[in-house]
Amino acid sequence: MSRSRATRRALALPLVIGLLVAAATATPAAAGADRIAWTVERVSGRVHIVWHGSTALPMGGARLEVRRNGAFVGVAREVGSEAVLDVPATSAKLFDTTGLELWRSGRRVDLTAPPARSSAAADASKPSDPSEPVEPTGPAATAADPGARGPYATEQLAYQRPAFAWPEYPQPIEMLAEVTTPTAAPGARPFVLILHGRHSTCFTGGPNGSDSGEWPCPAGWQPIPSYLGYRVIADLLASQGNIVVSISANGINGQDYLSNDGGTAARADLVRRHLRLWDAWNRKGTDPWGARFQGAVDLTNVVLIGHSRGGEGVARAAIDNSPRDPWRVRGLVAIAPTAFGQQIPAYVHTTVILPYCDGDVSDLEGQVYVDGGRDLFRAGDPALRSAVMVMGANHNYFNSEWTPGTAQAPAIDDWLYSGAPDDPRCGVDSRHRLSPHDQQDAGATYSAALVQMTLNDDATMLQYLDGPAASPPSADGAEVHVTAIGGDRVPLYEAGVTGTARVSTNGSITAQPCDGYASSGVSCSAGFGFNRVPHWVFAYAATDKPAPKALELNWTAKGTVRLNFKQPIDLQASAAVDLRIALDPKSDPAAFEVRAIDAYGGSATLGTRTVFPMPGRKRIGKVWARSLRAPLRDAVGFDRTQVVALQLVAVGGTGHGFLLDAMGVGKHLLAMPARRPARADVATIEAPEGDTPGQHVQVPVTLDPAPPAGARVWVEVAGITATSGYAQTIAPGATSFDVTVTWDGDTVAFGDQFVGIAVFGLANITTRQYLGGVWIRDDD
Repeated sequence: MSRSRATRRALALPLVIGLLVAAATATPAAAGADRIAWTVERVSGRVHIVWHGSTALPMGGARLEVRRNGAFVGVAREVGSEAVLDVPATSAKLFDTTGLELWRSGRRVDLTAPPARSSAAADASKPSDPSEPVEPTGPAATAADPGARGPYATEQLAYQRPAFAWPEYPQPIEMLAEVTTPTAAPGARPFVLILHGRHSTCFTGGPNGSDSGEWPCPAGWQPIPSYLGYRVIADLLASQGNIVVSISANGINGQDYLSNDGGTAARADLVRRHLRLWDAWNRKGTDPWGARFQGAVDLTNVVLIGHSRGGEGVARAAIDNSPRDPWRVRGLVAIAPTAFGQQIPAYVHTTVILPYCDGDVSDLEGQVYVDGGRDLFRAGDPALRSAVMVMGANHNYFNSEWTPGTAQAPAIDDWLYSGAPDDPRCGVDSRHRLSPHDQQDAGATYSAALVQMTLNDDATMLQYLDGPAASPPSADGAEVHVTAIGGDRVPLYEAGVTGTARVSTNGSITAQPCDGYASSGVSCSAGFGFNRVPHWVFAYAATDKPAPKALELNWTAKGTVRLNFKQPIDLQASAAVDLRIALDPKSDPAAFEVRAIDAYGGSATLGTRTVFPMPGRKRIGKVWARSLRAPLRDAVGFDRTQVVALQLVAVGGTGHGFLLDAMGVGKHLLAMPARRPARADVATIEAPEGDTPGQHVQVPVTLDPAPPAGARVWVEVAGITATSGYAQTIAPGATSFDVTVTWDGDTVAFGDQFVGIAVFGLANITTRQYLGGVWIRDDD
């Protein structure tokens, strides 16, 4: 069911991404490409490049990408069966549709039909690729199982309040939720809010019927109850004593194609409105159940859980918090999240659940919520950031309403969006795939671990969120790998960060710095598909935006990499040393010995550990860092308070991999200060075009609170004909800075034009409204 073209034209807004240079410089397409249904339309001085399909485009978390002969051009919006790319440029070359391609999740969707829907989940029974190395499970944990049901019976309630208007959307957004609450639980209870992701909004005809992205639903169609799909999580958490609210966001999903940020700000606002509602009910007793929740909710202890675009929405909601808010967000669980804006909360414990067989957000870009926390907040933020890789899990099955066999509406195994049905690791019949039941149990178990650690100050959960332990029994035997940064850690080495260590090598090993997505020099991601490098997923920069770094290692026999610290480091309080190493999937498992050296020449071997590559080496293997943990408890013969170097020794064999960082790891769960990071907001303004060349205007970027010393952002300006970018260092205590936008005025009637601005945090600052710009109004 397609929205009308007239509606699309009337509501079209610019998608501000500084990614348009590639289209102007791309080579022509090969013969035969003109069979793709592309058109170019011009509305009010803007160019819309439109792909016309015959059926509605499937909705999901990943964005639609327009490419020209494989080169990235920009991000399109789904509008029914059409994909629309807004082009803020006047270069005639951009109007040429030759060679254009439409992609999502690493798969062309303009040449292949959408995957067939099924009414039941596949049976995983076939054997796997015998060439894959078999990794042993980690040691059994001694901590209690976070997925074990708690002592309380639970009850489900529902509420609906009046819908509210959002400035970008013509239709109001619903205020609808299901509450799962413990019964007979004493005192004020902690609060957990769950936000679902981007999915179709309406359906008719049951699981074998039809679905659409319309909002509101047409006559005879029903809303898809995506918010009811997390009952496994909600019931578990409520049995453990938490009030859990899962909220509906269909009104955003049906209209977020109108948002520059994909609906992130709208989702954060929806979360905040529900929190505000619960604050009123808690204080005034005005809830729909006869003041049942008056004084019964502890909003100083809140965890937010979000799935897919809901994960990015709850991250933004945490960033939007103000000291004036009567609640405090202490923890986040992001399940298969998007991270378009790279907006990283600070002072919030964060667990990111990454499904290895995700066919929607197939690049696993949620890894940025872990890595970005290290790079943005180098001091003063004790938050633990964990990446939990769930093998055999896909994107959709964490939600029972997106799962064939349990969903009320049509549903699909999303692996088919981007992967082969017969893939030995993730294909629909692979024995490595988790059943929907097991996947939902694993999601609930690790969500509960974060909730218990955060809201109960339960440091024993570190065994699951910051350690090599095997998954607990409640995860139903799921193969899970965990790495973490932050928390009780001492930084020892960070690749590419000046001043952390000097690197030297000895023997048959080389070590050279690489940039995650360098346009020149050494690129860490060279040779790997975009959806195989979670640490370097933001490979779309048209400018030279600083990329995550790594130390690329190649060895052909025994060799040593030595990390020489600038000054002695005290590891007396550390229990172990962690090195995050990502192996090339084509490499064999690699054995490394770790040695520590002190200022007096003493040394100790901390042990030899084997690092495994991620599986799927022939097709889908991810370049994802594993933690090599070397314990310090039995090390003797060196002064732990005066460590001047670490040695990483490749014991033998051949291999290729990347060292991201090294850290001393403590045993404690650190207290979280009640602070906010500095946040940047980009304005959107208007300016007259003028009649002469050299016009300019200052677009303000406000800062709240004022940032500390060392705050830096990257500014990207999508100009009239080109995109430019630069790093901006912000003076300590500044409350704003300006971005200069220039253009040439004329006396020709052409129409309004838009110059987009995107701002990303680099150090000591995050972003809130990260997209803005200037409308240049034609005055002729």
